[in-house]
Amino acid sequence: MSIKRILVFLGILTVVVVVLAACGGANEEGVAGPQGPKGDQGEAGEQGPAGEAASSDSLSCTECHDDTTRLFQKQQQWAESAHGSGTAYG
Repeated sequence: MSIKRILVFLGILTVVVVVLAACGGANEEGVAGPQGPKGDQGEAGEQGPAGEAASSDSLSCTECHDDTTRLFQKQQQWAESAHGSGTAYG
């Protein structure tokens, strides 16, 4: 390839890049129109059947005592308290 062809190619490439960059400019949002009329509320749906209350027999220990951050923080606070050290007894 000759130098002239390379310069023409780079010139065309530069023009294409500039045109594409100009097309991709920031879009501004238009002005919001007036608010429409308030619609009618539909009827309330039927409530489903009530579930059974959980008993301690049906729960496993890990349902309450998992490794969440909140539980970990409580364990650390208890361990550093007088209750955790055993000095608050009796």
